Amino acid sequence: MNPLMPALRIVRQDGDGRARLIAVGKVDTETAPDLRQRLGEAQHDDVDVVLDLEGVEFLDSFGVGVIVEGARRARERGRRFVVISPSRRIAGVLFDAGIDRLATLIDDESSH
Repeated sequence: MNPLMPALRIVRQDGDGRARLIAVGKVDTETAPDLRQRLGEAQHDDVDVVLDLEGVEFLDSFGVGVIVEGARRARERGRRFVVISPSRRIAGVLFDAGIDRLATLIDDESSH
């Protein structure tokens, strides 16, 4: 990754009663709080959340915790939480954490 670029970039796109958060980079101890904040902001707006992980190259346990926390918060509010386009490795980590019991996990947005 370019040293001038942040370790994690998150772009938000709104529409159709949902917020799509597109994450690019690494989600780790240092950047997980940024993801938590952006998920919280979207959920505060009372919309469904689509978290696009196609551009995420690394996800540690802190990042997994933030995603699981966001999915739980969505369920408590009666909202959908969808994770799209994770790499096989990241999808495996999320499945191990039980994300499939809290959120929808799909290969790409075309199947959403």
